[in-house]
Amino acid sequence: MQVGTGSVGLEDQAVRVVAEVCSVYPERNEALINAGVLALSKETSGFPGYGTIIGHPGWYVRDVSQEHGIVSVQDNSQERVEESFKVGDKLLMYISHSCITAAAYPYYCVVDQNDVVTEIWHPWKRW
Repeated sequence: MQVGTGSVGLEDQAVRVVAEVCSVYPERNEALINAGVLALSKETSGFPGYGTIIGHPGWYVRDVSQEHGIVSVQDNSQERVEESFKVGDKLLMYISHSCITAAAYPYYCVVDQNDVVTEIWHPWKRW
């Protein structure tokens, strides 16, 4: 959300999510990942879809169901899914909104500027 309002840049976003590629569909130029609404949220923001794939410019989570997401490439790109991803790949994503995401995970990995885990936080979760 803060990216959408312009208060922070995409790279300054605090929350990132890791998901795994479950299937690759060359005929549709899409991939299925094991992260959906429960991992990524249902809200969108200042960038396309529900999350952008770090290290893969133009690729983003276009659609989500409860537990899965569809990774697609922006229309003007010539990149092919079978050249970019394979089953089992781990994808690091910037997400559009973090409220559902923060509520869904049992712990948070805190990383330094080199993405090395320095702490693991266990949030207090009671409504």
